[in-house]
Amino acid sequence: MRLFFRLVILRIRCILLEHRLTTEENTVLISIADVLALIPVSRGTLYNRMAEPDFPRPVKIGGRVFWKSEEIESYIDSKKVTAGE
Repeated sequence: MRLFFRLVILRIRCILLEHRLTTEENTVLISIADVLALIPVSRGTLYNRMAEPDFPRPVKIGGRVFWKSEEIESYIDSKKVTAGE
């Protein structure tokens, strides 16, 4: 089981390295595929969460949608704290 989780983490890191973009502020932007890899839900569920006020707002670049990785990580951390209470 531990090997499985290590492989998943390794795969997520590879995805982030393949798809990362940086802005002038050195902010890493990730695609919807990367967000779905970090938040294991269906695409429809992700769209429902995007309608929630606490979900990070996307950045649109040339018809594509990206999220700031640190905002997604903060969102995930906030949900872990909420789930643990």
